[in-house]
Amino acid sequence: MSATTMAPNQFVLSAFAFLAEDDARLRGLLDLAGLTPDQAKIALIQDEPGFASHIATYLLSDESWARRYAERQGLSPDQLAKLAHDVGHEPLMT
Repeated sequence: MSATTMAPNQFVLSAFAFLAEDDARLRGLLDLAGLTPDQAKIALIQDEPGFASHIATYLLSDESWARRYAERQGLSPDQLAKLAHDVGHEPLMT
C-alpha cells in the first residue's frame, strides 16, 4: 500500500496494530497518551486526533520501528513522514 492510497485513518489503525504487536510498545504508547486500554479503544473508534498524533509520534520515536512499519506498508520514509504529519505529528526541530 502506498501513501497515495492510504488515508490518514488507515495509517492510524495500521500503526496502532503494529505497535500493539508487542506488549512493551503498546504499554509505552498508552503511557505516552495517558490512556488505559479501554480508553485507547474508544479514542480509536472516535478517531480522536490527539490519540492519532500520539500514535504517530510514538511510532516515529524509534527508527527501527518506523523503518519496519514503513517496509511492511510499502511506504518510503517521506510518505511515512507525510502521513504522520497529516495526523498531527510535529517533528522536533534540532
